[in-house]
Amino acid sequence: MAVWADYTFTDNNDAREIWVTLLKRAKCNVNFITPDKLKSGALTANGYKVLILPFALALSDEEISEIRDFAANGGIVFADVPYGIYNENVARRKKPVSIPKVNLIGQKLSKDYTTPLMVKVSKRFNAKLAAAGIGQSSNTLMIASGSPEIYPLQLCQDGGEVFGVWNSSKNASVKITAPENGEVYAIRAGKAVSGICKLEVEKPEIFVALPYKVQDIQLEGSRNDNRISVNAQVIGSGDRVLRHVLRFRVFDANGKELKYFEKVYNAPDGKAAHEFITAVNENGPFVIEVIDVISKVKRTVKID
Repeated sequence: MAVWADYTFTDNNDAREIWVTLLKRAKCNVNFITPDKLKSGALTANGYKVLILPFALALSDEEISEIRDFAANGGIVFADVPYGIYNENVARRKKPVSIPKVNLIGQKLSKDYTTPLMVKVSKRFNAKLAAAGIGQSSNTLMIASGSPEIYPLQLCQDGGEVFGVWNSSKNASVKITAPENGEVYAIRAGKAVSGICKLEVEKPEIFVALPYKVQDIQLEGSRNDNRISVNAQVIGSGDRVLRHVLRFRVFDANGKELKYFEKVYNAPDGKAAHEFITAVNENGPFVIEVIDVISKVKRTVKID
């Protein structure tokens, strides 16, 4: 998703902010493309499917040519005001620029997203994206009140849906709908959540949606002289467990944490193994605690 960004004009900055908000609400990742990048063929080279022209009154002939080719080859283009009225030197063109298939709103947008204009623009915009199969169709996380920013994150393959949320306003909240037979976990809050979730001001949160509920962690520990091994497996309510992150903590017989043995592992299919070698004077027994970073489910195993 590319947003044309010419930082010369203040109106362009305001319009760009509005479009970025619409894109975030549609759960789309955003990249900015400068006039130089546009002219160098970045739209095609980077495989963009959508181009936004926020208050793009001034465009060079090269930029217009690139945009025309992009639209002709199936790219979706949205513009708020008539574009390319001026060239790159802000000299007015004799004839208005017309590019087939550009979705032109025809007027400046508003930061008040509840106005009839903005509601209409948002619906039209989202419909175009949905028809093209762009953005996340999931309704797992939706804005309920305020203007929180939702960022769909692609952290790894074979993992759950991950959303980063940043909120800078009071009384903001999101509506959370868990997948069928699944659960949504708030990482910082450390719990499963559903329904309306209130957001703290300027405190980021990460939500992870899984198509199952985390039920347990199965542990197996063994000792061979001073070498200790622990295998962990996340147990879910479904047929398959996705990628998790597991934290291993080690405690001595007195309950003191031995931080130098602590380790955090990427756990494909919910599986991870931890091995450490004790010092000659560390006889044990040892207690190993394993925590699933997503669900905060934890289990311990004692090794003599």
